[in-house]
Parts: sequence; structure tokens; C-alpha cells
Amino acid sequence: MSDHPFLRYWWRGEIVGSPEALIGWGRAAGLLPLLSWRAQMRGWPLPNGFLDAARAERYAEIARQQLAMEQLRALATLAREQHFTPLVVKGPVIAEAYPDPACRTYHDIDLLLPLEQTEPLMAALTAREYRFTVGGDRGNHLPPLHPVRLGYVLEIHTALGHDRGTEQFTFAECAPTALPWPRFPDLLTLDPVLHALYLSHHLINHHQISLGLMPLADLYFWTRSWTGVAWRTLAEQAAARDLTRSVRLALALTAWFWDEPWPAWVQERFPPPEPRLLELGKQLTLGELGGRTPRIWRDLPEKSLRGWFAYARMVARGNPAMLQRLSRRQRLLFYARRPFSLLKYHGATLWRLLRRDRRTREQLAAQETLTDWLNPAGKSS
Repeated sequence: MSDHPFLRYWWRGEIVGSPEALIGWGRAAGLLPLLSWRAQMRGWPLPNGFLDAARAERYAEIARQQLAMEQLRALATLAREQHFTPLVVKGPVIAEAYPDPACRTYHDIDLLLPLEQTEPLMAALTAREYRFTVGGDRGNHLPPLHPVRLGYVLEIHTALGHDRGTEQFTFAECAPTALPWPRFPDLLTLDPVLHALYLSHHLINHHQISLGLMPLADLYFWTRSWTGVAWRTLAEQAAARDLTRSVRLALALTAWFWDEPWPAWVQERFPPPEPRLLELGKQLTLGELGGRTPRIWRDLPEKSLRGWFAYARMVARGNPAMLQRLSRRQRLLFYARRPFSLLKYHGATLWRLLRRDRRTREQLAAQETLTDWLNPAGKSS
């Protein structure tokens, strides 16, 4: 793992292999502008063509983010005029914590809303510059809204996460401490500590460490100016939501990626997990096990026959409460497309499992180990 060409350059400025391979890996990870920033800050040698490629990526991201700002400005106007209270999370908010927002790529805009506002907001947006796309791939949240012209997809949530059938980070939970976003005060965003807790949950619990290295850059920049008060609050909030282990693993992976240990007083509150778990987290981060797999262990309510039946029903039907926000025609369209969507996204995994593919079985075993560690009380349920 320490021989990974990207990490060798990220940690020590060592160029291993061809410059093209390093550029390609950085581009695929969405980290090329950030890698260029780090290399220049450290005074490392720049491979041939590296700086030009990083600049091109940065300029393209600046152009994309200008489109996002126009969309958000229009959304803020709509919120003010029609009394919506959308709460913006992740991408554009987190990018502001980076030394250069263009170092943080994102591909959609996530909005958290109270349930009663989802239908009116979707109606208002589809009457303007967005179209509603009903596929069969969104079992737990609403289908995305695509801009008619250029721009970012809007993802509308009434909860930011789901664990074993339970909604996490709902609008009702997040709204009491939400703050106006300074860039667009008519839009809300999570308070900084809750945002960090959500980032940890999103990486560790929701996506089971399958998002690559970018989330570890998010946590680093988001928390680097924190004082002891913020860390104490994070510890209290994590304990209240039973997410202390998630934060411990997220912070340990962040320290590993940046090759910078957290201060002792942070590690006292969030000690790194045992080496076996941390090593597993590194492998999942770098995609060294199998490829894409369904989040079986995250969504399985319990390890029993009843739990497996509930899981199968959820996979087939999606989240009925969420689908009620759709029209009857849209629900029928979802159910008609659901089998094809499942086959598209998970057919290859099923085929590999039938062939007893070693890497796919290792990936699922790693996800099970992670889930059991995160939920020790429910391990044997």
C-alpha cells in the first residue's frame, strides 16, 4: 500500500512510474489540482506535463463551479420568494474550506428539506429550468432533478442517510442548529460540527469507505482550524448518535492520508481503531479489494431470516414513504424500471459471486467486518 504511486508522490514527492500514470490517477480521483497545490507548497519536483494538466483541470472546475453558483443564486431567490428552507450540504459548502475551492470537485448539489416542502419545491423547479428523471436506481431518496441546460444535478433529501432502515440526519434533526450560508443567506447549511459528523457518517457508514480519498481531504480542511471546544462538541454529538466509532475511523484514515497525526487531545477523544480495522479501511479507501457491490450489510436490518426478507423487500420496493412523494404515474415508472436498474448496477456483482470471484467475496467480507465493528450491539441480532 505504501508503494502506491500516487501516495508515494502525495507523501514524499517521489515520482514512481510515468508522469502520465500519475496524472491519470490524480484526475480519476478528482485530486489533480489538490495534488499540484500540495507539490508546489512542498517544493517537490513536477513531472513533465503535470502542471499543465493540473491547471487545465482547475480551470475546468472553476467554470463548472460558476454554473453551480448561478444555480444556487437562483435557488436562493426561489427560497426567499416562496418561503422554502433548503439546507445545502457537502460539495459547494465544503469547497469553501479548501485553500482553493477549485481543488474540491463535486458533481451535484445536495439539498435537505422538510418532508412537506419536497413536493412544492420540486413543482417549482420543474416549472423552471429542471426536469424530473424517474429511474429505478433510487430506492431511498427522490429521483434527481436535471437542469434543462448546463449545470449540476439537484439531489433532494428528507434524510441524509439510512442505516438498517432507519433515517439519519433528517431535516428535523439538523434544522435547530442550522445556520444561514454566508454566501447565500437565504439558504441554510449545517453547523460546522454537525457537518463534520455527517461527513464521517457519509464516508464510513453510508458508503462504507468506497468514495476514495476526497472525503479525507474534506475532513482535513474542514477541521484544521478547530479549537478544543469544537472537538469536545463533536465527541458529544458522536456519542449521542452512536457514531463515535465512525468518527474514530474517519479521523484515523485522514491522519494516514495526510501523514499528519492528530494532536494528542484529539486522539484521546477519538483513539484510532485497532490496526486490523485501520488496515481494512485503507484497502477500502484505495479500492484494493473487489469492485462495486451493493451495501448489503449496511441495509440488512438484522442477521436473521426475518432480516433477509425485509432486506429483499426493501431492495425490490425501495422506500415506500419516500416514493409516496411521487405521482402515481411516477411510482409505476419507478417500479417498471427497478428490475433493470438493479441488473444494471448489480448484475455484474451477482455474476462474480456465482463464479465465486475471490476479490468480490473479500469486498463483501470487508464490508461485513466494518458493519459489525460499527454496530457491535447488533452483530449477533
